[in-house]
Amino acid sequence: MKKLLIIEDDTLTQQLYMVYFRKSGIDPYITDNGEELFTILQKENIGLILMDINLTNTYFRGEKMDGIKLSRLIKSNSETKSIPIIIATGFSAFNQNDSLVKQTQADELIVKPITNFKSFIQKVNQYLVH
Repeated sequence: MKKLLIIEDDTLTQQLYMVYFRKSGIDPYITDNGEELFTILQKENIGLILMDINLTNTYFRGEKMDGIKLSRLIKSNSETKSIPIIIATGFSAFNQNDSLVKQTQADELIVKPITNFKSFIQKVNQYLVH
């Protein structure tokens, strides 16, 4: 089975993800570090990336990165561009249009807080089994 990689810099959200995904039989990789992100992508069979858009302390090669920049980097790399990305954001304005999906080249968008984890886990599993 392919693996889930989560890029999230809020420790409480990281812990919540870990609890919910482990209860669902998914043991995700979680990082808030851009360097570690690309190391994991090189070493593991990642089937889906779940990425927060508002990363406040994430860097890659010395440059501060948010979810938009990181997702563009992932999608511009020939080795990682086929990995689907779900953007998670607390910016509810993006719920009404797909401008953020276009900006990030992500495959899907979810708006936090996530209130229906059953549906959310089903969506994640759709990517991980293919």
